Amino acid sequence: MKSPRFVRRRPLGYLFRSWLLNHAQGIVASLGRLLQSPVATSMTVAVIAIALALPVGLHVLIRNTAGAAAIWDGNASLTLFLRSSIANTQAKKIASELGRWREVAAVHLVTREEAL
Repeated sequence: MKSPRFVRRRPLGYLFRSWLLNHAQGIVASLGRLLQSPVATSMTVAVIAIALALPVGLHVLIRNTAGAAAIWDGNASLTLFLRSSIANTQAKKIASELGRWREVAAVHLVTREEAL
């Protein structure tokens, strides 16, 4: 058997249309198989979604925990707002009384003038 001297090449547009048609047929066939078994398909999609969501959720949890741990100094603090009718001298009295408590480590009074 003799081999041909010239090999006829197909045009690029024809090859692209053939490739596109082949892929379109594959997609339609795959979708048809997926639609034939909707329960199995939905369970597979759910498993894939969970498998993708777990690492993302863990990453978000770790970043939030690390951010909270970085700004937390370990000490409890309490902010006390007094009524605007209380005078500065009375506020200083309250602050000194709170400072005498053994459970309180430090008291910092911010007067109305300092806050503005």
